[in-house]
Amino acid sequence: MATNRMTSLSGQTPTYDANGALTFDTYHSYTWDSEGHAVTLDTMALTYDALGRMVEQKRGGVYTQIAYGPLGNKLALMNGQTLSKAFVGLPGGAVSADLRSEVRGPSGDDLRVVGLRVPIAES
Repeated sequence: MATNRMTSLSGQTPTYDANGALTFDTYHSYTWDSEGHAVTLDTMALTYDALGRMVEQKRGGVYTQIAYGPLGNKLALMNGQTLSKAFVGLPGGAVSADLRSEVRGPSGDDLRVVGLRVPIAES
């Protein structure tokens, strides 16, 4: 019977839980919730909202919150009230991230928004 599981990886055997979810791939260990979301990856803990979106990560005692916009797009990574990284949608579906460094648009113009520089796309 085919199980769609790895049987050997780098000479070691990966392990799975009773639901068939990978729990150890010889490099990393995982735990899963009842909805199939990874809740731990090695020592990192993950938290999800009611919509199934990851909203918080805990790595080595540092918590990072993920903020989403009204349309469900990822807006920012935060540490409490401190912005770590911002994401801005660009034309054509591209996303510009880590806007704390100076970014210039195609025409060399830039726009300052709440202390961040966001490229201006030419039409």
